[in-house]
Amino acid sequence: MADDQAPLQRQIPGLPRPAEPISAIKAQQLRQLLSNLVKWHHLDDTPNRILNQGTILKPDRRSGQLKPRSGTFTSGLIATLESGQQIVLYQTDIGHAGELIDEILRLRHSGLAKPTIMCDALSRNLPTVLDETQRHDTFCNSHCRRGFVDVAELHPDKVPWVLALYDPVWHHDAHCKKEKYTPAERLAYHQQHSLPLMAQLKQWGEAQIESGDTEPTASPSLCLSLSGRLRGRHAMVA
Repeated sequence: MADDQAPLQRQIPGLPRPAEPISAIKAQQLRQLLSNLVKWHHLDDTPNRILNQGTILKPDRRSGQLKPRSGTFTSGLIATLESGQQIVLYQTDIGHAGELIDEILRLRHSGLAKPTIMCDALSRNLPTVLDETQRHDTFCNSHCRRGFVDVAELHPDKVPWVLALYDPVWHHDAHCKKEKYTPAERLAYHQQHSLPLMAQLKQWGEAQIESGDTEPTASPSLCLSLSGRLRGRHAMVA
């Protein structure tokens, strides 16, 4: 396999090189290319295990302070290019999806259009190399709704109202898929029909937290925080 980064005396006769160093070089080149072509990033992570992996020290992405880390996760990224082509990346290590997207976005040229990040609303999955003015955040309503379902039995007086509020949103999205709307048409339809419902949910979630009806460290509080982070015109259904 040719290597355009090899010394000239190796390139001229076409001397082969082992696949491993070539793969690392090409992966870096493709990562640079990917970081600049991607329009949409859909990302999440899930717990995994590396048998011989021990605790390591990693700098906190926001404070820079070294912290012991031991949680192993597989982070997945579906990158959608301007052409509509999709590329899937996986990375298993001590790290979350936000750290993977930071690796990608760190290589992105600053003059490009804002990338759109699609994930749940957990802060660990959000990038830190771009601030909120440099990216479009879209948070996953499927994650949010599932969080409420998980605590439905604990809060029979609150959760049914939330789930009923979500029903029309899912119907709206089914309509968009049936009519084969483009992403722009789908967003416009949700802004018109689903955004008022999401605004109600956001207002209700913030009121629940401010009133003290939900303990900040209790599991339902996580759901309320998620609902509170569904933001205006970027709220999407996944």
